[in-house]
Amino acid sequence: MGISKGTGSGVPFISAIELRPSLNASYPTQVGSLALEMRFDTGQVPTDFEGYRYPFDVHDRFWYAYDRDDWTQLSTSQTIDSGSSNDYQPPPIVMRTAATPRRANASLDFFWLPADDKASYYVYMHFAEVEKLQANQSRLQYITRNGQVFYELFAPDYLYTNSIFSPAALSGGKYNFSIRKAENSTLPPILKAIEIYTLKEFLELETNQEDIDAINIIKSTYKIKRTGKEIHVPLKPTCGKVNLEKNKLTGSVPVGLIERRKNVAGISMLLLSVAALCWGIKRKRQPGAVTDANPIIAPAEARKRQFTYSEILQITNNLKRILGKGGFGTVYHGCIDKTQVAVKMLSPSSVQVNLLIRIHHINLTSLVGYCNDENHIGLVYEYMKIT
Repeated sequence: MGISKGTGSGVPFISAIELRPSLNASYPTQVGSLALEMRFDTGQVPTDFEGYRYPFDVHDRFWYAYDRDDWTQLSTSQTIDSGSSNDYQPPPIVMRTAATPRRANASLDFFWLPADDKASYYVYMHFAEVEKLQANQSRLQYITRNGQVFYELFAPDYLYTNSIFSPAALSGGKYNFSIRKAENSTLPPILKAIEIYTLKEFLELETNQEDIDAINIIKSTYKIKRTGKEIHVPLKPTCGKVNLEKNKLTGSVPVGLIERRKNVAGISMLLLSVAALCWGIKRKRQPGAVTDANPIIAPAEARKRQFTYSEILQITNNLKRILGKGGFGTVYHGCIDKTQVAVKMLSPSSVQVNLLIRIHHINLTSLVGYCNDENHIGLVYEYMKIT
């Protein structure tokens, strides 16, 4: 996702962003990804109403109204797919209406001319019977493409969605579809909705397989357990260096990674992924959960200056001068070799201790050292006088 200034001046901004669940598993492809070409609710006539989307469609697909002079509409007030769910989950409000030809013996015909003759497409058609047929009535229909049978004879289920699609991408530059009634059918054909997607193929894999293998090696070596979907990293790296010592990953580099030492980009990205994995694990801990007996793992630069509580008392002249108080503890003024410092004494029960010593920002003063003496936990910073 990209956000552009548009006018060439000012700061780009976004007011809100909403995420909807997708149906990637329901729209499979052999290769590549799908881009929407068109999606129509054929049972709706476009007037001032353009179509349905969220909240009618929980996946936020936009179903545009579609009108043809030689088509008419059927509808029902009954619930569609009650107690059941079609894999493509078209909105019930869309499936309550259907298009049918005005002439009883006519067919439902539609076509499109692709801008690129070499493009490939996937087609999805949705059907459901909306009329309660009598014993002497039948609605049997079949689908052709360019005069050849695309889908053989079928009867739409009453109040339940039937979806017919192309299992492989269609190509050839000519797309004339026709939904026709069978010779022994007493009723004309119907169509509820149609979706057409363009196949977008990628010249390179979307995920580098070596990166995936390396991530799995790290997970196995350090016995990292994680439920849910696997991590996928981009092919090109966006980070060159990650220090994992604060995530308690210590020891030698796995053999599988040494064999990949020439692939610097891949190793960099897999380390970033593991860091994200560890962060995700930590965030899943519930409030009140048992934490490590030693809550502080000092940064590398702070390990050179570990102070005892007695030394903290000497530095601050027995905590004499208070600089301020906050949610995490009290800040005291102190001196180390005539250098002024600020000493923040933290509550041992504070769940923010680990986070505080891990954060580094260009606008924060440098961390001089720390204290982790029994029940006394503190951080020693350079003193910055506020004017």
